[in-house]
Order: sequence, then C-alpha cells, then structure tokens
Amino acid sequence: MSGKSQSSLIVLVMIAMLIIFIWIFSLFWNQASQARTLASEKFTKLGKYLDIVKGISRNYLVFSSQMATKKVAKDVTTYYYNGPTPRTINQIRYTLSKESLKLLNKYVDNTHFKEAVIDFDVDKLKFKCVDFPIDEDRLDAREYDEKYYVGGYGSVAEVSDENNKVSSDNDIFETVTGDRFFLLYRKFVDWSNSAQFHDDTAACLMNACQCYDPEHICQLGDKTCEQCPQFYSCMTELWERERNRLVGMMGDPYIECSYTKTCCVFQVDDVGVDYEQDVWMPWDRAPSCRERNGPEESDFVCSKQLSFSSQEKFNPENYKVIKFERVISKPVCEQRVAYKVTYSCVDTKYKLSIPLARELQFDVDVTEFVRRHCG
Repeated sequence: MSGKSQSSLIVLVMIAMLIIFIWIFSLFWNQASQARTLASEKFTKLGKYLDIVKGISRNYLVFSSQMATKKVAKDVTTYYYNGPTPRTINQIRYTLSKESLKLLNKYVDNTHFKEAVIDFDVDKLKFKCVDFPIDEDRLDAREYDEKYYVGGYGSVAEVSDENNKVSSDNDIFETVTGDRFFLLYRKFVDWSNSAQFHDDTAACLMNACQCYDPEHICQLGDKTCEQCPQFYSCMTELWERERNRLVGMMGDPYIECSYTKTCCVFQVDDVGVDYEQDVWMPWDRAPSCRERNGPEESDFVCSKQLSFSSQEKFNPENYKVIKFERVISKPVCEQRVAYKVTYSCVDTKYKLSIPLARELQFDVDVTEFVRRHCG
C-alpha cells in the first residue's frame, strides 16, 4: 500500500472516530439535559406547592382570626360588676391571639395534598404565635372599626418529593376586613364605663320595701324579683333604658342590641340596726347571681409581655361605708338584690368568612349585688 493510501486511511479512521465521539457526546449530553430538565421541572413543581402552602397559610390566618373574634365576642365576659369592669385592650389582644393560634394550627394539621409523592413537614408549618397588634390610641381613633391586623410567626413552609426539598420562612401578616369586632368592643367599653346600674338599682330597691307589711317582722327570704312587681317593673325599665342607651351609643343601623335577664333575686330582712338611708353597699352574701365571667390573666404574646390593668378587680373600698347610728327595738328592714343581665349586639353589616353563623355577635354581662335599708 502506498504512503498516499495509508494517509487516506488514517484520515478516514480519524473522521470515523470523531463522528463516534460526537455521537457518544451528544447521547450523554441529551441524557444529562433531560435529567436537568426533569430536575428543574421537579423543583418548579415543588416551588409551586411551596407557594400554595404559603398562600393557604394566609387564608388559614384570616379564617382563624375571624373564628377567634366570633368566639371571644360570644364568650360572655362581665363588663359591669357593681361598677364598670370592661376588659382591657391587652386582655382582648391576649385572648384573641391565644384562640387564633389554636385554630390556625388546627387548620395546619388538617392540610393534605392529593398528590401522594408530594409531602410537607406539618410540625415545621405550625405557627409558634399569633399577634393582633392593636394600639389603644389608634383604637380610640377608630382605625380598627372596619378592619384589623393580624400576624402569624414561627412557621416554616417545607415541601418535598422522594429526592428533592424546598423550604422558606412562613411568617405572615394580613389585613382583615369585614369584621367589626373592635368597633363593638370599643362601644361596649364606652357604654359600661358610663352606665348607671349601681345608682339606679339602689333607687329601684326602695320599691322592694312595698313588698312587705311594715307592721310585722320584715322577712321575705330569698325571692325572685318578679315576686315583687313594683321592684321588678322598676328594674325592667332600668335594663331597657340601658339597652336604648347602648343602641344610641352604637349609632349604627346595622347593629341590633338586646338584653336577657339570667337571674334576679332579692330579700327583705331585719338587720336590727339603723343606718343612714342614702347608704348602699355590696350584698356580699347574695345566694346567687354573683358569678362573674372574668378575663384572661396576664401572659406573653409573641415574646411581648402584656401589662394588665387591675381595674376589673372588685374593690369594696370603692363604695360607701356603712355608718351604724344606733341599735333600736323596732325592726329595721333592709332590702337586697342580686341580678345578672346579658347584653348582646349583632352586627348585620358583614358576613364573616367562617361556616355556620356568620354574623358577629358581642355579648357582655352586667352583674349587680346591692343592699340598702327601707328608711
């Protein structure tokens, strides 16, 4: 074979080897490209599920906050206990945060994807705290009458398949509209702080003196208020008057208010001593109608210590002190009353984003236990 033929053969072999190399390289390149594309598609898919998890977390926060306002508003708390005792804004904030966190994580526990290959870490997704950052000055300025703010913190959204995992911090903050919880709260606080139940109840008590014969020993024992018509009529007028005042203070055509008497008892009894007629005091040993639905105690919300006012604690020193004048032989009759009335206001302007009863109803208790003598 000539040198020229050998050179041609070598060139052909090199060309063939180059073709084979290019084919093999192309084959591996396509396989790697397909693997990269598949991996990219998987991560894109996981990213979409991550966005879904973060999105439904926002919905969960809104739903849980509205369920919390619904529950806290309906859990009757005493706003008048022989004097104004409304819940402070920090007590409201703490109770709402605690209730909303419980409901929010219940939603998280019940989250599932239809696609079995996708999984997420439920424990990491659970929130550590929820906060309603309500400022009292802004509350008084009516900023929260038609909306409020709520934040959920300490959550991590993490989704994965058999080989891949993506995660992100899941702290969220939402503005919630269509829920006038704080408008009702603010109005009830103003109403309870200006209510005249104590003085007006003492005035009505004078009517109870007509329910016994002054020529005989003045002892009726425990009776329901209805058994003394003169007194009960005066009390129903008082309760209705305060309802009308509440409606006026709400000043909103979409808010409807009513009251329900839970219990009312009275006594007329001989105390054996005389004292000033204009003095009235707490009936500390009332047989019933004395229960009080108190607020939450002080605690932390999202690592922030909330200070709680002590104004809700009943202090008998705030009332007039009995002045004993003399011991006398004839009976000195003292009339006593204890009652509990629940005032309710329903906001019909909006429907909450929750199942079943969707209108917000705010309930508060009024409790009085007073005694004074018949004069």
